[in-house]
Amino acid sequence: MPTGHTAAVTFGTSGITLPLVSYDPNERSVESYEEPHLGLAAGSGMPKSPSEIEDNGEYAFHFENDMDSDLSLRVKETITITKPVASGNTNGATEAFTGFISSISEDSMETGTRNLLNVVVTVDGDITFTAGT
Repeated sequence: MPTGHTAAVTFGTSGITLPLVSYDPNERSVESYEEPHLGLAAGSGMPKSPSEIEDNGEYAFHFENDMDSDLSLRVKETITITKPVASGNTNGATEAFTGFISSISEDSMETGTRNLLNVVVTVDGDITFTAGT
């Protein structure tokens, strides 16, 4: 999904914000499970929150490679995706969640081509969606 200017991803723990070239959105899913009966008290074998049964997947981000970003694998981050500002708004919509970087790779360095930093982030918990204003 190509993005326009002002799109960025902020890694809160690392304190790094990178301009977003493109990203592959996550796929959210919930596995079905059978309830033995409805008389169970909350917390007695039943999931306590949606995040315990919902798999929020992974995001694959593609950034301009500034050759200076110090991102670390498996560090728990508060991640905020700021989308491009829509016409008539002053702020872009956001998605925020906790997660960790599960993969980092760089494109081959070639003269005359864009060098990208490719980062896969695994979502760990709920995602908060905020509309642009």
